[in-house]
Order: sequence, then C-alpha cells, then structure tokens
Amino acid sequence: MSSNPGITAQDTRLLKAYYAPFAKNPHMLKHPRTGEVVVSTFSGENSTSGQGTMENGWAYAKAALDVIALVYTYTSSLRYP
Repeated sequence: MSSNPGITAQDTRLLKAYYAPFAKNPHMLKHPRTGEVVVSTFSGENSTSGQGTMENGWAYAKAALDVIALVYTYTSSLRYP
C-alpha cells in the first residue's frame, strides 16, 4: 500500500499521473452516471493540495482529477461534531 499526503498541488498531480493510465481499462470501477473512474480514500482531513484548507484542497483535487470521481471520503468525526 502506498500513501499520498495530498499536502501540495504536486501530490494531486502525482495522484492523477498514477491513475490516468488505468482510466480506460474496462475493469476499472466506473461511476454509473458519469463513467468516471472511481477512487476511494479513507482520509483527507489534512489534505489541502496546497490550497490552504481541506475544503479548498478537495475542490482543487476534484477539478484537477477531472476524469476521476472521488467518492466515499471520510474525515474525522471530531472535525464535525
């Protein structure tokens, strides 16, 4: 298993470069409505992609990964009591 901290914009570009070659593979899980590749994460409360806040970071990541759908992202329940 590998880890991408998502702290800088370069981390987001690295993630896209990693998944892009597989995006057209018929065995990749695709979102049924959009046809985008599905990528699931289990963290993200510290992922800012160099954008200052978690919210801005995920908005940037979603825009940068335009052929990839990010779903089922968990954040700490302590952040949103």
